[in-house]
Amino acid sequence: MVSRLFLADYKAMTSSGVQLAPEDVIRLNALALKVKLARKPLARVHLPRAVDFRRFVLREPTLAHEIWIEEAQRHVDVSSELAYIAVFAFALSRPALALPSWIRPQRTIRAIFNFARRRLACLRRDTISDALAFCLAGDDWTVGENPPPPPGRDVPADEPSPALAIIEGLRVRRLPVTLDEAKAMTAADILSLIVHADLRDGEYNRDAAAHDALGDYIRAREEIKARAKSQTKE
Repeated sequence: MVSRLFLADYKAMTSSGVQLAPEDVIRLNALALKVKLARKPLARVHLPRAVDFRRFVLREPTLAHEIWIEEAQRHVDVSSELAYIAVFAFALSRPALALPSWIRPQRTIRAIFNFARRRLACLRRDTISDALAFCLAGDDWTVGENPPPPPGRDVPADEPSPALAIIEGLRVRRLPVTLDEAKAMTAADILSLIVHADLRDGEYNRDAAAHDALGDYIRAREEIKARAKSQTKE
């Protein structure tokens, strides 16, 4: 599920020169979904997005994929477009349970680039970039209205995980969803569960929820803009 609020801001930010890393795209869209769910708390969840390349299929990330990708960016410099494509395509081309452990980073790095050499070398780079952008954010990037998200950036060790923050919402509400079950779900699915739990418990105030959600979204958006501006000055 992609939010129109996020897409409108994405177009405005990229046209003004603000580059969004993949984790920024995931974070902002997740916050924008909260705004949408606050306004329409009974909104339906969606079917996960997928792009079939015959030799492999890229799918929308579950929370487990997002956590794995966050860790990958601590071991692989995805500021390079080739490395960005290799890491994200490797992760989204397989079930989260089939992703290798980071106990031996060098072994996992070799697996990533072996996959890129065997599976991606015969494909156009912009084709893969468009497919990844679609899986991450849901727009039809192939029509040329928006550029795909740019390669990522170095992730500080103390930066909070957007994926883990969403899972924490389940724990706070004591929903009967295990950690493994939560990791197998998409961000949109979990956010919908959280809103439905609040409705069930009579703790949902649409106006307050919309106000809080929009505030979180705007703060995150302005933080990303400020970071991009400071990087440009450097």
